[in-house]
Amino acid sequence: MAKLPPGIQAWTPHPETGRPRYLVRWRTPERKSRMQVFDRLIDAKADKTEVDSAKNRGMYIDAALGRQTFDEFAQEWAAAQDTWKAGTQDAWPSIRARLRPRIGDAPLASVDQLALKKLRGELANKYAPATVKLTMAYAGMILRAAHASRRIGHDPTAGLRAKRGRAGERTGQVGPEDVPTRAEALAILAATPVASQQRCKSRRTQVPGW
Repeated sequence: MAKLPPGIQAWTPHPETGRPRYLVRWRTPERKSRMQVFDRLIDAKADKTEVDSAKNRGMYIDAALGRQTFDEFAQEWAAAQDTWKAGTQDAWPSIRARLRPRIGDAPLASVDQLALKKLRGELANKYAPATVKLTMAYAGMILRAAHASRRIGHDPTAGLRAKRGRAGERTGQVGPEDVPTRAEALAILAATPVASQQRCKSRRTQVPGW
């Protein structure tokens, strides 16, 4: 058998086909050990080359970090928001309660645009448009923070368009059950850019979207 490249070694044969398999070993920039098994040597070599290249360019993303659930990271993110005002902090539990049963258990790396569109649709079936926009705005901030902190290798909110209203869908008219609490109203203002707040002095404000 030909000598294998550094970082690649022969592994136990495939249990069904009996064909050889290959183990790729590497260390993250934090010196944590990682490994992955491949059925084909060409795939093992390609993965090792990709990992080495990403590390050399400072673009390496540890796939293990992407297995953290959305809710776990959301709590970590919320705890780090030292610029939140009291009203925003009071509103966060309500926002989390809407996100957690729908997307909370999903690994960060699995959340893509399809998952976000599904989330938006599920929220729209139960909540008023303003509440949906507020909740989706927070979901977007959480995922962008996950990307910025290198938990995931892409920003799933990039290119996600706001949903257009269709005939028969809930309108933006506010009923008694749709009026936000004081804490949620303050959270809406906290998430709205200053320029938008100034423009809204002469018209009603919409909750920030993507």
